Amino acid sequence: MFRRKTRRFHLLLLDHGETFIEDHAATFHPSEAVAALLGLRLGRASWKGRIHCGSKSLTFEPEELDAPLVRLLLSELTQPLLEWHARPHAPASEPLGESGFLAHAAAVLHKRETHQPFVSLKLPEGEPLRFVLLHTRAAAFVAQMLPVQRSLSDGKAQALLQAQWRAQQDNKSFDLTGLVDPLETHLLEARVQRVRPMVSTAAILLLSESRIYLQDCFSSDAAPLTHWAIGALQHISRRRHLLRHTALELHFTQAGAGSGRTEQPVSSRLALGAPESLLLNFRSNAERERACEAIGGARAALALPPLPPPLGSKLGGATDRWRNGQMDNFDYLMFLNDCAGRSLNDLTQYPVFPWVLSDYSSSALDLNDPAVYRDLSKPIGALNPVRLEVFRERYYAMEPGERFYYGTHYSAPAFVAYFLLRQAPELTLHLHGGKFDEPDRQFTSVRAAWESALKSTSDVKELIPQFYVPELHSPASSSFLTNASGLQLGTRQAGTVVGDVELPPWATSPFDFATKCRAALESPYVSAHLHLWIDLIFGCKQQGEAAERADNVFCPHTYEGRVDIDAEMEEHARRAIEQQVAEFGQTPSQLFTEPHPQRIPLSAAAPDSLFPRPAAHAPPPDARAITRSSSNEAPPAAPPPPPRVDHAAELAAAGAALSHLAVAPSQSRADRDGAAAAVNRQSSANGWAGASRGEGAYGVGEPIKAAAVATAPSWGDSASADSTDTKGRVELVLRLQRAADVRLQDEPVSSVWVAEDGTTVCSVGGPTVRVYCTKREQLLRCAPIRGRDLLALGSWDNAVWLYSVGRGRVVDSTQGHHEASVSCLSESKGKLLSGSWDSSVRVWALSGNALEYSGQLTEHEDKVSCVHLDGWLAASGSAAGDIQLGDLRANSGATRSCRVHGDLTSGVALTADGRYLVSCSLDGSIAATDLRGGRTRMLRDSGPPLRCVNAVNGAAVLCGGDAATVTLWDASSMQTLHELKVGPAGPSDAIHSMHYWSPGVGNSAQLVTGLADGTYVRFSV
Repeated sequence: MFRRKTRRFHLLLLDHGETFIEDHAATFHPSEAVAALLGLRLGRASWKGRIHCGSKSLTFEPEELDAPLVRLLLSELTQPLLEWHARPHAPASEPLGESGFLAHAAAVLHKRETHQPFVSLKLPEGEPLRFVLLHTRAAAFVAQMLPVQRSLSDGKAQALLQAQWRAQQDNKSFDLTGLVDPLETHLLEARVQRVRPMVSTAAILLLSESRIYLQDCFSSDAAPLTHWAIGALQHISRRRHLLRHTALELHFTQAGAGSGRTEQPVSSRLALGAPESLLLNFRSNAERERACEAIGGARAALALPPLPPPLGSKLGGATDRWRNGQMDNFDYLMFLNDCAGRSLNDLTQYPVFPWVLSDYSSSALDLNDPAVYRDLSKPIGALNPVRLEVFRERYYAMEPGERFYYGTHYSAPAFVAYFLLRQAPELTLHLHGGKFDEPDRQFTSVRAAWESALKSTSDVKELIPQFYVPELHSPASSSFLTNASGLQLGTRQAGTVVGDVELPPWATSPFDFATKCRAALESPYVSAHLHLWIDLIFGCKQQGEAAERADNVFCPHTYEGRVDIDAEMEEHARRAIEQQVAEFGQTPSQLFTEPHPQRIPLSAAAPDSLFPRPAAHAPPPDARAITRSSSNEAPPAAPPPPPRVDHAAELAAAGAALSHLAVAPSQSRADRDGAAAAVNRQSSANGWAGASRGEGAYGVGEPIKAAAVATAPSWGDSASADSTDTKGRVELVLRLQRAADVRLQDEPVSSVWVAEDGTTVCSVGGPTVRVYCTKREQLLRCAPIRGRDLLALGSWDNAVWLYSVGRGRVVDSTQGHHEASVSCLSESKGKLLSGSWDSSVRVWALSGNALEYSGQLTEHEDKVSCVHLDGWLAASGSAAGDIQLGDLRANSGATRSCRVHGDLTSGVALTADGRYLVSCSLDGSIAATDLRGGRTRMLRDSGPPLRCVNAVNGAAVLCGGDAATVTLWDASSMQTLHELKVGPAGPSDAIHSMHYWSPGVGNSAQLVTGLADGTYVRFSV
């Protein structure tokens, strides 16, 4: 039986604009001559498979994967389809007892790889192709296809056939046997078109009380069915489709939320790693609104929270965040594209991004030189004054009301296919009838593409987002700039074979190219001028007199509201307009009618570079398994007075004042971290690559393969899309109540930790380490910490000490590695990270009760003030205000460096979802660096210094400092979620350290904060 899972046929194999009709089970009976021509195994009489019928072609797909697909163009049939009946006493070469048909045609062979072009073959004279239909009468098949063949040159006949096919689709009923629960209540059923890149298919939408079902009317056999849980729905966007306000895009919280039939192959390659989404076009605006209302009612019945309002309602807030530096340029442009109706599922309105650079020929790129940037105040078609005069002459020669400067658009399906030729060749093959475009018209060089957009009168295209997402160009990904599939793209007239895209001399690799393009997009120059380009594409200069003055006028049919597609007009006229939009694209919805505000210039505390900036380093340790760490504390400005021995803890390290502690993990914690890794897999990235527990990231050298995207917030959303459990964990913070204030020592509590049992608090300050039982409210000589009972202690005598709580004594120490005081430590699963005033970050391995030196990871330009270890990722900050991120597995041991703060970096932490590196500073600022692209969202606070940061769950973090307040932040939006007041904000109440503890199950949690006066304050729930 034909297996759907091995199907090679998909709609992109049809011609652009071709309609799929149906398919039939059949056998192919080639003669020896035809079999030899097609490359089939000789001696075999028949091949079983399916015939896929389109409005312009027939495609036979054999079941055997090693047999080629055979496509017959109806326009090239040398004779009409002939019905053929096998004779009762036919020879063995003819099939018996079946009816079939003959096709006299020039056969078109499609190679085994569906991303390769068709190869035209001429059949031997007098050798028709013989097909036998297994479940359909040949007479009925021929009667159906002959009118299709005859209508190829008759527009009215085609319109009539289209109406007949729509009627046949309407007669299809939903297959109720595919329901997950046969007792589900049906709330809504609607006929829709599922819109995917380059194609749309008829489907039936069924909404039940708990699921969204979609049955694709793609084939005539077992109905392909996909379903999504209503609870997985993240938000809904109302969209236009072919100028009508009838489409709805459903965004789900994680890729793969749907189950059933697999996605169109090319869709995932265009999705930029975003969560799964579903674009449906309804027959009317009223039907779309009924679907929205029904989905909202179903969620309410399930006691689910209401879906967030449309993104357009958040436009003002997003603009303010962007102006203030809390949203980077890339995310803001994606947000505007989303608000303006641009969709990753619809290539007629794919997200549009600007060319920002104009220098693609220099050997080095200086982003501080304004000359390397494009003039963002002008549309791409007006950058060349000589060419602009040609456009103007044509403009004024046209009739008023029909005038336009540019016959093409800056964003169209063909342009997306042009750029993504190597990554998604199906798009180009679909547009060009199964062939690649001429080699000299392909995307062969970035410089040539820019010069074409600058000089050609038929090319005014802007860019697509993929140019600015470095993680899409790592070796772990398939960059659209490399011919990784070995496509045979042809030879140019100059004699060069088309292969990888030629990069500018200043780019060493696709990853380097995209990284520098992204840095240019986020540069101060572009930030100061981007509002001018926004005016042209989304704003006040998009339409009207302002657009005319700006030389920014396109074909009238491409603008929203210019044509009433539902008004009374001839069917062929309506189809002509729809076809024009489908081929040449449409202008985004206008978002602003007043000039867009300019971005506020970044202060001196802003990042000065998002480029990888390697620091001096030694080879990395041979790391194996690393997860989480404690909070960190900056070293004091000057060495302390001579230390004293703390007899309460019986430290044998006389003369060793302690600056930081880290707790060796218990087995239960390791298990929880492993479980978290399985649940919270996050996106891979470029140089700031994020990874969940134990998952990959990229060093400065060759990037390393990382985990795939499971969840990601929708573009422009102000909050991350956490799971229900994650939200529950964060809600525990909101319920924390003050439980105890305990004065442990005279010195500031420089580090504090809650052990795995939740009842034991370990703290360090000055030369003392203390272990306190929260149940008995007393200091302990030993504590029943499950698993290993070790504390790692950093000392001002340049050493790291290993202290056994159970034994009450030091069991090991290190000497001779750090050349100055050890200022901070972070531990995870048998690995220890130490930072020092000597500017170095070093790695240690815990072997039994001993510390073994593994090597130096990196070196800062100033004293190391904080470190954090999470998975394979090692983060550190320095007194210079910079942060570094390294991968312990990177062969070079190098890190990526970025100047973030204007004063000492007092704390670093990786969020639990693996997406953000959060840092805080004594200048009162907190920053979240998105590890997927190195983008920093900064929230500058003129308040008191911040001293520590601790991850909670998802993108939530806790931060504390001299204001004596613990603040709960959302790193994805940099919004304050909650505040806990610790004291009256006096000098003695400054928070120097903290640790948040939650077992991961149940409803218990604790937060302990260490204050400047030696007190620790405990909150619990």
